[in-house]
Amino acid sequence: MTVRDFFDWLDHHPTVFMGLILWPTLIAIVLLATPRHRRIQAPIKYLYAVTIYATTVPGMLAAVVTGYMLLIARENLMDVSFVSYILPIIAMLVTLMVVKTSVSLDAIPGFDRLLGLMILVGCSCLIVFMLAKTRIWIIFGGSLLWFVLLGAAIFGLLRWGSAQLTQRRNYPD
Repeated sequence: MTVRDFFDWLDHHPTVFMGLILWPTLIAIVLLATPRHRRIQAPIKYLYAVTIYATTVPGMLAAVVTGYMLLIARENLMDVSFVSYILPIIAMLVTLMVVKTSVSLDAIPGFDRLLGLMILVGCSCLIVFMLAKTRIWIIFGGSLLWFVLLGAAIFGLLRWGSAQLTQRRNYPD
């Protein structure tokens, strides 16, 4: 099964996919009914974390695939499937906005790491898309596999660089 086959399967089963994508958003909206002082306590804040992770990971994947389809494959935005490409991004944004109005995102366990991952993926994709637009593969002489590996190497370098930047060191006085 190829990635295109997977997206075709999603297009043929939109109710299943919409249910999987929209349930975290609906849970975040339902959690608005809980009293404000209970939202930062243990069971509720972990439920917020699950809803954020369950909607952000597919949203980031959909953003990367949509960017690829628009910038590299030159697909028309009007021709892509709304359910497969656009709905996960909208669900991610709505869920993050609902949770942010409900509770501070700093209180959500692991949100700082998820935010770092979102920034790294965004920067890596931006660099790879810029490299694709400059037609560097003509000079590079490699196949698409090597270009994807170059993108993974850029991601690894950005991750290593950000870890080195934020690492605490104990220097003697």
